[in-house]
Amino acid sequence: MRGKRFLFLLGGEFNARVIDSQVVDSIVAVGELGVQGDLTVLMHDAAFFRRRKFNRCRRREIAARIPGRVSVYLSPRQGVKLGDAAASALLALDVLRHPRCANRDPCTQ
Repeated sequence: MRGKRFLFLLGGEFNARVIDSQVVDSIVAVGELGVQGDLTVLMHDAAFFRRRKFNRCRRREIAARIPGRVSVYLSPRQGVKLGDAAASALLALDVLRHPRCANRDPCTQ
């Protein structure tokens, strides 16, 4: 499995207890075996916009622990076309700004 990468995709928020015990610890454990794992979090607008400082701090904490990249994106809401467009635009912007930058430190960019 060395040299392989995997992506943990999480829909929700950075609730410390749940994320640390069920997701981050798993990524760290697999990383100790030489497998790099990235974490992508999809958040709805309320958590994404209202808790920006908390999210930024949690993202840094998690990035310091796992052997991969941590990305946070606005999640589209079902049936809300404007929300879908905004979320898709933010995701596209990030992909265009950082194509194939999987090894970069997300906290220093």
